[in-house]
Amino acid sequence: MAEHYGNEVEKLEINLEKTYRRLTDYRYKLSWRFFQGNLGEAYRKDFNDSLWEDVSLPVQWDPSKGDVWLRCEIRIPDQIEEIPVSGSRVELYSSAMITGSEVFVDSKPVLREEYWADFRGPRITIVEKAKPGDTHVVAIRTFEKRPFAKGEKKG
Repeated sequence: MAEHYGNEVEKLEINLEKTYRRLTDYRYKLSWRFFQGNLGEAYRKDFNDSLWEDVSLPVQWDPSKGDVWLRCEIRIPDQIEEIPVSGSRVELYSSAMITGSEVFVDSKPVLREEYWADFRGPRITIVEKAKPGDTHVVAIRTFEKRPFAKGEKKG
């Protein structure tokens, strides 16, 4: 009898892991737009990024060539895996970031770090109470920060 329960528990764990992966792997399915260069207004929700390169995360770039912008539009579905999402908190779990970054959701700054010491990456709250059909824009600016050398002036 105990062996029967052990097998059932193992099957349940496998099913839970599969469901967890389907629920959390969304970030790899999102369509991101990429631009390398300095743009002051790319954080704005209404910014036109239609000429930017389409990429999938993770993405690599050369920090010596300037800032990097990533933008993504997220539409809130009615349900995920047959679970209604209305009223739920929507979060995006980022890949690890090792340079300085700013994150904006719908034009509002939600996170800024000069340096990342945590390789798990941040959790980004998209919306506290989801409304199916709503669309949100996430804009991420990454920038290379370096310490000032002795005698070097800021600016």
